[in-house]
Amino acid sequence: MKNSLYGNDGLLPARWQLPYSGKTLNEQLLSSPTLLWLGPRLGLDTHTAMELLCLIGAALSLAAMLVEALRDSMVFFCLWALYLSMYQVSQVFLYFQW
Repeated sequence: MKNSLYGNDGLLPARWQLPYSGKTLNEQLLSSPTLLWLGPRLGLDTHTAMELLCLIGAALSLAAMLVEALRDSMVFFCLWALYLSMYQVSQVFLYFQW
């Protein structure tokens, strides 16, 4: 599936926001807090890692909506972390989501 904004051939490829710099994972997370830094460690390219984060977020939010026991602060913190991860690489385009 081709993504015209963030895909490998998009207007602003997300991989450009996460250049390999030889830093440790902790240093990368401090410079730009996003879970997408874990993508290469899992053998995923940036675009695939973004799709995985979106799927995890959708599944987690659906589970929280359907199962009352999952409506706690830890689940909502995880959802916020997933959102922040996408926000860090999206730059200007995420401002227009609404």
